[in-house]
Amino acid sequence: NTSILFTVGFSILAGLVYLLGAPLWSPSLAALTGRGVFLAAFLLCTPVFGANSLMQMVFQALRHSKYGFSMVVITNLLRLTLTLLLAQWGALGIIIAMLIGMTFSVGVGLFVFLPRQLPGFSFGFSWQFPILKQLVPFSVGVHLALQAYQVPLLLTPLLVMERLGPVY
Repeated sequence: NTSILFTVGFSILAGLVYLLGAPLWSPSLAALTGRGVFLAAFLLCTPVFGANSLMQMVFQALRHSKYGFSMVVITNLLRLTLTLLLAQWGALGIIIAMLIGMTFSVGVGLFVFLPRQLPGFSFGFSWQFPILKQLVPFSVGVHLALQAYQVPLLLTPLLVMERLGPVY
């Protein structure tokens, strides 16, 4: 529970930092920061994506990747179905479809799959600083290593958008 809450909180903080810095590192994206609906969608997506990544890692660590795979299937089936239904909304419809699909999938992971693998687990809002004190140094190191590995993948869309400008 502490890890989930920390991940969600840190994701929201990172999302806010990204939005505040968007005009600095990609002036073309500054246009998007003026649209309230997209800002809200972005800020809702960041904690859901963070929680989804954490859930995937938990199932891998428990050596039950079938649950992680099931979450991916749930996310994508809902995303595809909802994209068809929300296509008239354009990019916002795609974002909402992804957000709903992944949120539902994370919910299934938290309330159905995790309790099956961790007897006695129930999601709740608990904050235990001793756990964070142990996990944060390792987690931050792993996160920084993963981000360094993904820099080309993460920067390429920003560079393309900066070069071509946002079109939707």
